Amino acid sequence: MKGSTLMALRALLESDETVSTTQREKVLKIFSDGEDPSTSAREVEARPGYLRKQQAATYLSIAPRTLTDWMNAGVVPYIKVGHTPLFRPRDLDKALDRFRREAIGER
Repeated sequence: MKGSTLMALRALLESDETVSTTQREKVLKIFSDGEDPSTSAREVEARPGYLRKQQAATYLSIAPRTLTDWMNAGVVPYIKVGHTPLFRPRDLDKALDRFRREAIGER
């Protein structure tokens, strides 16, 4: 959740007298994933098990621009969260297997 939205949620929860401190903390933790709302999106790491674009390009040993081309061509699957594409390593492995060439003895 964006920092400004999270701060608005925090202000709303703090202004509501029927919400206990414990409830407020639980709700904020759920929506912020434990991150400081002032942290920019670029500073937040991807969810465990997922790679950001630069990490995925490094994982595949390709340039980020090549990964963008592959994304646009539908070669690699990804999940888009806001403006951030996230990649699962197992999906990248499957996509890379499409480029595999069998050796003569494997046919």
